[in-house]
Amino acid sequence: MNRKKLLIIMSAAVLIISMLINCLHTHLWGPDEPREAEIAREICNRNSWVVPYFNGLPFVEKPPLYYDVSALIYKICPKPGALRLHSALLGCLMLAALYIFAAKKCGNTVALCACTLCASMPQFYRPAHWILLDIGVGAWVTAALVCYGLWSLQEKEKKSPFLMLLFFSFAALGMLTKGFITIVYIGIIVLPHWLFFRRRQLPPVWTILVFLIPVGLWIFLFYREGGIYYLHEHFINNIFGRLLHREFRLEGTPITVSDVGHNSPLLFYFKRLPEMLGAAIALVPFAVIWAWRTLEWKFFCWKLPEKLQKIWDFLSKPYSETFLQKDLIAYLMLWSFVPLFAFSVPAIKEVTYLLPSYAGIALLVICYLADRLRWEKDGDFPWLSSFIIPLLCFAVASQILSYISLTGCFILYGLVWLWLGYLGIRMILRRQFSWIVLPILTGLLGGVMLGNTPELMERSRVARKCYCKVAEMVWREAGNRKLCLLATEESIRGAIPFYGNRDIDLLTDYKTLCKRLALPGNQAFLLYKTSYREFCEDPEFAVPAQKYRVFFPDVPKKSDTFVLLVSDEKMP
Repeated sequence: MNRKKLLIIMSAAVLIISMLINCLHTHLWGPDEPREAEIAREICNRNSWVVPYFNGLPFVEKPPLYYDVSALIYKICPKPGALRLHSALLGCLMLAALYIFAAKKCGNTVALCACTLCASMPQFYRPAHWILLDIGVGAWVTAALVCYGLWSLQEKEKKSPFLMLLFFSFAALGMLTKGFITIVYIGIIVLPHWLFFRRRQLPPVWTILVFLIPVGLWIFLFYREGGIYYLHEHFINNIFGRLLHREFRLEGTPITVSDVGHNSPLLFYFKRLPEMLGAAIALVPFAVIWAWRTLEWKFFCWKLPEKLQKIWDFLSKPYSETFLQKDLIAYLMLWSFVPLFAFSVPAIKEVTYLLPSYAGIALLVICYLADRLRWEKDGDFPWLSSFIIPLLCFAVASQILSYISLTGCFILYGLVWLWLGYLGIRMILRRQFSWIVLPILTGLLGGVMLGNTPELMERSRVARKCYCKVAEMVWREAGNRKLCLLATEESIRGAIPFYGNRDIDLLTDYKTLCKRLALPGNQAFLLYKTSYREFCEDPEFAVPAQKYRVFFPDVPKKSDTFVLLVSDEKMP
């Protein structure tokens, strides 16, 4: 093995290490982690592998694949870090798919830089270190788009049915992770490309069976569990309800809790792009114009005054000797930006919905840099000093933060960034401009790693509603009493039962709370402090509540505050 290949392999290994660290901390962070972890715990305890349950109620918004895998991990190790490792591995899978596609089309250097840029995007790195099923969608959809891209961009006589077999397999895994929205995501990219940019060649019909069989089996089992009510809730209320921000309830449905999400403005994604993509956003406009001019579309091909034209050409004119295919650039443009516009239409929007497009955007930006800086397909970059050693230093600093002071860790991080700055200046003085990309990418990824270290998260995410200490206090005071919870926020609904490894009774309204208060027995009630004050003015609540001891759990600043009512009756 020559030195260049060895350095590439070492760099890929260090990139994987950077993806796996910082995911073993023991706290569950809201708003999503407590819910996802508790669903996995209830699946494990109930052995309900077809329909997930949350607080004892069927959770039919999403298919069960991500939760089932998390439940199997919970059986082995019932810790938040073990569940979070599942997401980190899915993040590594997404980067691996991106690397395979980029390496085949653009070379190992572009592939590794694209993976590093993708990993440095804040809204990729964070979901890959959260217990969140959206990273599963990102991984499976990216893998499917890679398989379709490799198949579509091959010459007709070389097209392999094996790639389409993998494409439908990954599409099925995505469908079983988040449902029909996965098919929509893949379709809005693949269908335009198939219609307008390639000859309309169809894959072998039999390959679609690897999609239809598992998905059809799940729909059958899902229907057998809950009939038309479950199908309506999953395919109608959950999809069209989120599209239009309306609840489409079916009369007689046993689903008592439904949430169609929060309405978001039309320009939600465009306003959040800097947060989503990080520093990559600075080059995205230039990459788009460069791709547009490469494809020889007319909009950005105007003539300017001579001096302005030179600057414009320096920033965006493609070189004639570029090693990139036009078909590849067209596919990357669809992959990167069609979902951005399409997903801006529904009323409900989340930055994690666009996770698969982060891979396409990262590759497009690196392809732009490769063309501007005239990289060789596998250039001789200073991988050891600019990438491998600095990333290892960042990884070590992230792990020793709990053993040294915060100031000491910042000093270590500062020394690494000074080192990268020194390398960048040295490369400029030597006029090795193409090499500057590597220390910049390393510094960006190091910054994201720093922001996701457990100690910093604990200090800076008080508003993220981490209820670890609250749960400890609640279960200590409640003892073996049955705990009833009147709260709508999913973080507290997930954290309390997960940390106690005990089921709770979810109360859905005030009248049910009053009825349960009046019943004799060993029980405890947890509700919002604001609700408790309002209820105390009502005799229907205040009179039966007098026989309960009142506790005020100490909660993090800016989080919701709660009241715990504990019955005075002696424990059996």
